[in-house]
Amino acid sequence: MTISTNGEGALVVGSVRVFGTGRLGGVLRFDIAAVGVAGVGASEPVSDAIFPARRMVGGINTRAAIRNLSAESMTVTCMLMQDGDVMDTAMVELDGDGHSARFIDEMFPGANTADFVGSVRCTAPNGGMFVGVAFEMDARNRIFTTLPVVPVR
Repeated sequence: MTISTNGEGALVVGSVRVFGTGRLGGVLRFDIAAVGVAGVGASEPVSDAIFPARRMVGGINTRAAIRNLSAESMTVTCMLMQDGDVMDTAMVELDGDGHSARFIDEMFPGANTADFVGSVRCTAPNGGMFVGVAFEMDARNRIFTTLPVVPVR
């Protein structure tokens, strides 16, 4: 099945959840005319994950989206890290089956991310599970890249 839009409508933040009786697979492809094209496959359910993050003012910025896999609300703790040190912490409140998507400068407004290279680690409470996806956007050079969201075991 292919679902497509003309890209002319209002910017919408959302998610897709697919159910089936057997194995499923797929790719979600983003095509932003002013930036570029990127695709992302299925996300692995995790309770603790880490992904790379960068930001350069006027150019590169990392955006992360996480989705709660439970019907119960939860608060995910996300830490902005650089060279192994925690630079800032954000508490991301997720409704049951809810999601959140933010750039790192929005998620961590108290941290100086003007020229940042590091990572973000997100942890769910009490064994809660979420899925995540991260993107690096470089509007200046028209580059749009998906980033690995790696389970922490």
